[in-house]
Amino acid sequence: MSAASSSSGLGASRIEEEKRASSPLRKSGLEGSPMRESRYGGAGGLTSSSASGFLGASNLSTSQYRPGASPSRSYASPSRSSGLGSSQYGEAKRQSPLKQDDEEELVRAFKEQISLEKELEDAKNRLSLQSDFNLTDAFSMIDANNNGWIDKYELVDQLTKLGLYALKDDITLYIRRYDKNSDGRLRFSEFVDSIIPKSSAYASALQARSAYYSRLSYPKTEYFTRETRDLYLKTFKTHFSAEASAEYLRKRLLRRPGFNASDAFSACDSDRNGYITRDELKSIFRDYGFYATDTELSWLIDRYDRNQDGKISYSEFIDEILPKSPTR
Repeated sequence: MSAASSSSGLGASRIEEEKRASSPLRKSGLEGSPMRESRYGGAGGLTSSSASGFLGASNLSTSQYRPGASPSRSYASPSRSSGLGSSQYGEAKRQSPLKQDDEEELVRAFKEQISLEKELEDAKNRLSLQSDFNLTDAFSMIDANNNGWIDKYELVDQLTKLGLYALKDDITLYIRRYDKNSDGRLRFSEFVDSIIPKSSAYASALQARSAYYSRLSYPKTEYFTRETRDLYLKTFKTHFSAEASAEYLRKRLLRRPGFNASDAFSACDSDRNGYITRDELKSIFRDYGFYATDTELSWLIDRYDRNQDGKISYSEFIDEILPKSPTR
């Protein structure tokens, strides 16, 4: 090999080495890459025992790609914020009127609500598997006056006779959640909404069962087997606990000096069309490293979506996000 060739080879090698050393990927390092974010450890104050499974691994620390807060912020989605991706695809941006820490607390509350809904759904599923449990007898057991509806006073009295002592505030919150026409009562269809599982497999099996105990005029306190009655009462307890915890979350948000419910809606309604959709919830969760499943999103939307049209209107959001029990 000639000296010129050798010199040329060494020069090319040196240039190639310098190019590798100056690579943006090498400069950023593994710790600076959004794809190497550490996952959020712990359930973030979740009240549900089931939270540690699918909520405990999410990440709420976003300071790497959310630099500071302003009255109205726009920022790139973390998945596209690294140097090479943004130039090729552009930046998908979401406007937010909330400060970062207030928005982070909103997302945390959403996640805790999902956890509460999971715990409630598990209780409904267990109850539906009891072969002697049916919806008609379940309602009749509580409807002491046989007038086709129940209110909080009737519910307190009947549950007390069955051995379950609940706070009136918790029962009021339970009724308000499922009372579609806001008359302070639960009719049969509204009661069914509170008891029937969301899973079609569990729901169809339960709906196929007809009344038995009420048809044979059993005393209301003797409907179902002892095991089924216990599960029925435990489902009510889970309802009351979930609503009490949801009320705590509402008050926790409203205690924040900079938090505003209207701004919270705008933070989620990224296209400003007056509705929060499944995709918009996915987007705000993704910005905080939480990737919710379709089932989890359905649980959350169902809590807010009173008219069951699959999206959350401004009035529905405000009704759910503001505290409901002034005495708590």
